[in-house]
Amino acid sequence: MANYIVPVLSEYEWQKGVINALNDPPISPSNGDRYIIASSPTGVWIGHANEIATYDNNIWTYLHPFQGMIIYVQFINRLLQFTTIWEALSAIGKEQVNPIASGLTLTPSQFGETIAINSVNIETIYLPSVNALHIGAWYRFVKLGSGTVIIEAADLDTIADSGAGDTIYNNTPGETYATLTLLLVSESKWVITEGHGTWTTTD
Repeated sequence: MANYIVPVLSEYEWQKGVINALNDPPISPSNGDRYIIASSPTGVWIGHANEIATYDNNIWTYLHPFQGMIIYVQFINRLLQFTTIWEALSAIGKEQVNPIASGLTLTPSQFGETIAINSVNIETIYLPSVNALHIGAWYRFVKLGSGTVIIEAADLDTIADSGAGDTIYNNTPGETYATLTLLLVSESKWVITEGHGTWTTTD
């Protein structure tokens, strides 16, 4: 068993979630609040359209987005991706965002999809059985909520250093937007390629 702690850094594709997208800075922000600045900013946000603003020790800091950056917006309960503007992720390219319920077994037809999981309590997602023809396939997972997300491999398959048919999970309450991308690198092994949050394998 091992812990995989994937940090949130500005150059990563996935970013920690924001509260909302606004033009006007909130009147009484709390330390750590994050927002997407919309297209017509006012006040101290002027000149920072489309950037991500974080309130830190009584000042706003700004992160300039780059193409492909993905973020969860709490107020509208949606994932957005930045191209030249912020757009709903489900409308971009072939990548789909599927909110799913616990106990669902994914299928190869869903390879390349982003799976958003509403984790109020414990949610378990089952990876499909795979073979050599599937090498290079991937899934992205987004944890929405403060519960536990468990991703379980098929009987003969492993995730990172897990045992065959075992799991990787995130049960950290504060990581409400934890993400994980799994890539199939052999006929029976999934590896972690990106994401953020604390994920633990079982064996």
